[in-house]
Amino acid sequence: MSKKEEITQYVGKFIEGLTKLMRAAAHETVDATFGDGDEGGGSEVVATTRKLKAPRRVSAPKQLGEGSGGDAKKLILSAIRATPGVGRAAICATTGLPGWKVTPLLNELASAGAVRKSGAGRGTTYSTR
Repeated sequence: MSKKEEITQYVGKFIEGLTKLMRAAAHETVDATFGDGDEGGGSEVVATTRKLKAPRRVSAPKQLGEGSGGDAKKLILSAIRATPGVGRAAICATTGLPGWKVTPLLNELASAGAVRKSGAGRGTTYSTR
C-alpha cells in the first residue's frame, strides 16, 4: 500500500469517526431537550436570552455654517498664536473643530501668508508670521 493510499484511508476513518460523534451528540441534545419517550413531552426548556446592546450611534460631524469660515479661521489663528509651532491635532483639540474642517482652513491660511507651515505629514507645525 502506498503512502497516499494509507493517508487517504486514515483521513477517511477519521472523518467517519467524527461524523459518528457528531450524530451521537445531536441525538443526545434532542433527547435531553424533548425527552426519550415517543410522546414528545420531555421537560420544558426555558430559553435564556441576553439583552443585546443597541448599536452605538455615531453623531455626524457638526457642520459649520457658510458664514462661520471666518470664525473658524479666527479660532485657528488664536490657537496658533497661543502656542507657536503647534500641530494640527493640537489645534483641533484646542479649538474643538474637527480635523476635516481644520485641514483646508490651515491650507488657506498658509497660502494666504497668515500662517507659516513647517515640516511635512504628521510632523507639520504651524506658527504665525
